[in-house]
Amino acid sequence: MDRRIRISIIVIVVVALAYPAAAWLLGFSVAHQWEEREQHFTEQLPYINVVKRDYRRGVYSSTEEVTYGLGGSILKAVRAAGHGEWVDHAQFTVRNTIHHGPLPQLRAIAPATVDTEIVLPPEVREKLAAALGNKGGLTIHTRMKWFGGGTTLITSTPFQIAMQDGGEFAWRGVDARVEYERNYGSQSVTFDSPGFSVKTPTNSVTFGGLKLTSETQLAFDVIHVGTAHFTLANLAFDNEAKGFKLSLQNLALDAKSQVTGEYVDTEFILGTGALQAPKFAATRVNYEVHLDHLHGPSQATLTRAIRAAQAEAATSSPPTDAGPKILEAFKTSGIDLLAHNPVLDVQHTGFTTPDGELILSIKAAMPGITRADLDVNPQLLIPSLVKFLQASADVRIDTALLDKLLDSSGKGDSITVQLQGLQRQGYIKLDGKALTTHLAFQNGRLKVNDLPFPPMPAAMPGGPGMPGGPPGAPGMPGGPGMRGVPPALPHAPGAPGTPH
Repeated sequence: MDRRIRISIIVIVVVALAYPAAAWLLGFSVAHQWEEREQHFTEQLPYINVVKRDYRRGVYSSTEEVTYGLGGSILKAVRAAGHGEWVDHAQFTVRNTIHHGPLPQLRAIAPATVDTEIVLPPEVREKLAAALGNKGGLTIHTRMKWFGGGTTLITSTPFQIAMQDGGEFAWRGVDARVEYERNYGSQSVTFDSPGFSVKTPTNSVTFGGLKLTSETQLAFDVIHVGTAHFTLANLAFDNEAKGFKLSLQNLALDAKSQVTGEYVDTEFILGTGALQAPKFAATRVNYEVHLDHLHGPSQATLTRAIRAAQAEAATSSPPTDAGPKILEAFKTSGIDLLAHNPVLDVQHTGFTTPDGELILSIKAAMPGITRADLDVNPQLLIPSLVKFLQASADVRIDTALLDKLLDSSGKGDSITVQLQGLQRQGYIKLDGKALTTHLAFQNGRLKVNDLPFPPMPAAMPGGPGMPGGPPGAPGMPGGPGMRGVPPALPHAPGAPGTPH
């Protein structure tokens, strides 16, 4: 036999003998990584318990079945509501078929690939098969990485089913990708679905396209920082029986957090397009809040304490309430957070309607506060916080919009009289066709437009500058040309504060 042929045969034999050994040894490492993954899952969802776990290891593949159920205080609450029999059966089983590497199924180069399926009870499977036939497939496939972590792909195909009451449920499918590194030090998520709809003889709900992208990393071992962007193309709800309709267009939510030294700065921005609801319509809604200068180590300690309390409550028998221990954690780590001077900053929050715009901004902090200031009797905690609170707020609303809101409240006239009095005293100012006010709270005192509030006792009802005094302050609802109340003084058409 040719020497090269003999060498080739020897190599093939060695590889053939070595591969089963490599796959078998990799199975141990893969089992450990997979168990860590499930532990991370239950830590993130402490009210889900592992009821039973069965792991059967083979040479080239292993099979795992895990049954999950409700646990902790949520289980206790459901039983207290008289639904104990239902909750005992509120379980689901996940089956994972793990193909060991280094060449799992000869389709990849990886320590393992995992195919996951949800195992439903026989009666549920029969009903789904009757309703869906061969539609509505769901695949969950994970490719594990050599140095920890993995990539999971989730695909759901569209389907449409008729319901017993003559309604219809339409699911338009989903494609998702979750990629995570070793010990979940970083992870990214993409989610894309055209949405779904539910229609009955009396109701209909439609969710348009849903998309999510996020990139996060671990900071201080337990805090996820990074970016997330979520959009909902449209939402519509219609209840014909009650004449209720709600529609929303182009909702977008952006979250961003970053670490600077020992501190974490976070911002949330929520915006929408047109919003239509009973008695209210807006062309735009904005909400932007910043939570800055959060002390990372204190936040991490508080997060660990909350998770530990939830985990203990979820696994104890009988189930216990995590509330007292969570409250205790806030009394320690929560106070530490406050002592490091966090800042709440709400910016450009409000909405725009065809009648005008409302804008609100709020900023609050407690500079200089120490743990000694907070280490007091719980009944004295609020007064201690108030002494250090420094807050400000700015409000701006177009007069036409204010008129519209007062008309719809049913108490427009009485509120108008009060607002007119506040304007005469200087607590509300006219800026073009809008009313503005600035509030500042410092050293336990509130000022509105740099004036002490509440008003001095000398200004009694019926007197100058108080509700009940002369009506019709310029620019106010009920003032010149507004709400049909005659002006107190003549105004030329188009004068500041009067509507055109």
